[in-house]
Amino acid sequence: MHKFLHVELELSEKPRSNKAFRALVKQAVEENEAEFYEVMARQAQMHDMRGELVEETLEVNDVSGDSTGGVVSVSFMYSAYYGCKDIDGSDDLQDDWEFRCDGMKLIFDLEIPPERGPDEI
Repeated sequence: MHKFLHVELELSEKPRSNKAFRALVKQAVEENEAEFYEVMARQAQMHDMRGELVEETLEVNDVSGDSTGGVVSVSFMYSAYYGCKDIDGSDDLQDDWEFRCDGMKLIFDLEIPPERGPDEI
């Protein structure tokens, strides 16, 4: 069974153009990074079993769409500790998040990746 994260964000002002709309979406998502924590943290774990989300690294790379909805392309970092400073790792992850609009609200319903159990040898 799939789990979803439901997030609603208010735009800070009414956009006057499509360019302004995209800028307001970018601002709203980046300022509310904590709302997306569960999805980002689980994606880090899916990428690397020891991966942990590096907070405050969410960046909106692109916004496409209009006042009915669209897609936000994001990137964020994870780090992994392997027991030795020389082999610790980190990497950027990228994802696309679809949203719809209801007036001044951005509505995201993002699938939460399943929890990853320990790898078997």
